[in-house]
Amino acid sequence: MVQEQTGRPNNEAFVVLIASLFMFFIPCSTTAWDWAVNGSMFFILEDNGLEGDPMPILPSAGLVLEYPLAPPFAFGASYDLYSTCYGYSTALDRAIPVAIENRSSLVIGNVLTFFGSYRMLISKFTPIGIRLRFSAGLAIDARLCLIADGLEGDDLEDASQQTAEVAGYFWSNGRWFFPMTGFGIDFIKVGRFWLGLDGRIWYPLYRLWSGDKAPAAEGWRYSLGIRISF
Repeated sequence: MVQEQTGRPNNEAFVVLIASLFMFFIPCSTTAWDWAVNGSMFFILEDNGLEGDPMPILPSAGLVLEYPLAPPFAFGASYDLYSTCYGYSTALDRAIPVAIENRSSLVIGNVLTFFGSYRMLISKFTPIGIRLRFSAGLAIDARLCLIADGLEGDDLEDASQQTAEVAGYFWSNGRWFFPMTGFGIDFIKVGRFWLGLDGRIWYPLYRLWSGDKAPAAEGWRYSLGIRISF
């Protein structure tokens, strides 16, 4: 019964994700596309007191594709992958990130963002170049919620129930929807390659209508990392 409850939100997540990937990422074979890879630290803000564990700071890997428009503008999409452990707090009535020893659910986040960007070239001389990037767009966090490994007996039964509640929470009231803004600077240029830094913020806009009674920090995400552009 629990698997049936969790199956629908998870299937919805992957239908949205895969459809979006086909619509945007498949054309990357076209030579007109610019692309990049990034490695970031992903910060999920929370303030759950004694109900939860410290704020997750997670490694994240990503891919970016951009289609140049009239200079200096571009339209693009990014895909970022992260994972962490969650539980469901009945006291707070919401999913909360937890440490691995308190795990119930393994949540695999698939963050797909569509954005417009503005790229300002300050210096194009090699091997040193400077380019600023500004972006804004809309993101989907297609979170796959799985029962955590290594649990048995009563712990497994409780984790199954919590996983159903975690998935239901994330896929209700638009909690999968996040506007995004970003800033980056590319400071080393070698041939067609740029190396730089990248930072992004995802905003919990869903809190305007979801009725969540949570601290102000809840739902915000930040990332900071290295980006290699081609």
